[in-house]
Amino acid sequence: MEEFTIERVRSAESDDELFNLLGAELTRRLPNGRRPTDEFVHELHALPPGLRAMAATYELDVSLALDDFGWHFGNWHHVGLAEETLAGLRELGAARMAEIFSAAFVRAKERPC
Repeated sequence: MEEFTIERVRSAESDDELFNLLGAELTRRLPNGRRPTDEFVHELHALPPGLRAMAATYELDVSLALDDFGWHFGNWHHVGLAEETLAGLRELGAARMAEIFSAAFVRAKERPC
């Protein structure tokens, strides 16, 4: 496998190739997978900012594509992960989504599962 570098990212010839490249690197750096645990949040902290943001927001993206915020917080009920997700949205420049997520997070904490 080629080394993961900014040049390799820039040379991706399609969205699919870039997605696969990023996914492979996240799988390599997060060998225990994604789950709402302290260990996962700790592993996120070892990632560079962009990869960290993508890894932290991935499950939210899936939740919103398939369900809604209620299901997201029900399935991913970890305060540290939610905080990382919020930070990731901000890192990725998704300011409005970060604002909406923050408001939903406050509501989710008011009404725990």
